Amino acid sequence: MVNILLAFDEKDDDIGSFNQGCKEDYEDYFNSSDYKNITYITSQNLNSLNIQLKTESGLPFVFAAYSHGENYRLFSRDGDYVSSTVNISSFKDSFFYTVSCHTGNQLGKDLIENGCRCYFGYKDLFRSWSGYKDFSECANFGFFKFIEGVSTDEVFEQMINKYNVNIDSMYSGDFLQASLLRANRDGLVKLGENITIEELKPAI
Repeated sequence: MVNILLAFDEKDDDIGSFNQGCKEDYEDYFNSSDYKNITYITSQNLNSLNIQLKTESGLPFVFAAYSHGENYRLFSRDGDYVSSTVNISSFKDSFFYTVSCHTGNQLGKDLIENGCRCYFGYKDLFRSWSGYKDFSECANFGFFKFIEGVSTDEVFEQMINKYNVNIDSMYSGDFLQASLLRANRDGLVKLGENITIEELKPAI
């Protein structure tokens, strides 16, 4: 079975509460699934060395990260844990899914060039608003669909549709929040192959 590595910077001063809420959504989801090979990497040990150790021992795997990002890196208070020069080759043959700012501009491309099968992330700021579950629902939606066997091309289409439905439902009453959600939709990026989780599972 594919290993699942999940990184959450839930202690960050700015985005920690959002990341914690998403982590709880993941826990709820996997507690009712058949998947058992799940590793949570949290703020306390979210660093480059631990990422290297987990990716080396967890093949094959899918990876999700919720933290601060910039064009070329994902980072926590301990510095870069994935970047264009840090652990970039650790994600060969993996599915990489991140809810972070700007990494769709460069890091995603560098991951694909170094053998990552498929990358999902955002090219712009990722926005959230406290008290509005729509932001985490849309952010998490694609990863869960991939786990359920949907191909990455279809995951991307379903994510856009999910964003559209949520945007439409809140637009008349919560214009500002709907506009932020729309910006997240427009920043969504998919790079790499059209794959399913079955293609990542080891041959028996």
